[in-house]
Amino acid sequence: MKNKHIMLSKFWNKTCEFSKKALTALKNNAIRGAKWAGYDGLLNMETGALMVIFLKVFLPTLWAAAAAFISVLIKSAIDENNGQKGEVHDLVCATVGVTIGVILLAALL
Repeated sequence: MKNKHIMLSKFWNKTCEFSKKALTALKNNAIRGAKWAGYDGLLNMETGALMVIFLKVFLPTLWAAAAAFISVLIKSAIDENNGQKGEVHDLVCATVGVTIGVILLAALL
């Protein structure tokens, strides 16, 4: 039992070290676009792509992309209406996410 625990702790330590090294490498060598988009932008990209893929179950691909893009615009309008600053990079990142979703669907079909 102790051997398994020791093996797991060594594996966990190596995994944590690798994650820390990868994170510092990404921070040091990050692409300017990734710094510009930030975490929020990456989340918008992921959400846009997932919306297209989910809506494809019910709609054709182009309709799914259009519905996802319209929902992105509605979300942006709601954010502005609630007093939050409407940011261009959110729209750009969400549009890129919708495009990635369409490309993924085209590659899968």
